[in-house]
Amino acid sequence: MEDLTGFFLFFLGVISFPVLISVTGGYLGPEQIVYNPRNHIPRENFTVTEQRFCIEGNYSWSIYADTQSMLPMFGNNSVGITTLVGDDTELKVGDIVSYSLNERFISHRIIHIGEDGDGKYYILKGDNNDSPDTDKVRKEQIERILLGVIW
Repeated sequence: MEDLTGFFLFFLGVISFPVLISVTGGYLGPEQIVYNPRNHIPRENFTVTEQRFCIEGNYSWSIYADTQSMLPMFGNNSVGITTLVGDDTELKVGDIVSYSLNERFISHRIIHIGEDGDGKYYILKGDNNDSPDTDKVRKEQIERILLGVIW
């Protein structure tokens, strides 16, 4: 059992689940703390053996492009574990999501949630960008939520 514990701790060190980041400017104001990402994978879905680390559920890999907008969280060819966003998925400030805009996917962090005449919307921003994305993003545009990055 000692060997498995060491493997498990090593593997968790390879997957990044940051607890907080500091965000400057934008909708959050200077130097506010955003807690993110939340734990979307129940602990009972993890299985660790001598040769494998498995996550049971509807999860998949995502490979990220070299846009540098989410550095240092992830960059060119980073591998993320994601899941689909459904009607019952609760999105919160700090979640990193992938949404479609003009036939391409953008993966940024939710920094503000608001409501207008068309319903709920999300303002997103790349961690490495100076300003938020220009468009309000609706939930139906959001396809995936990032659960972790394999370093």
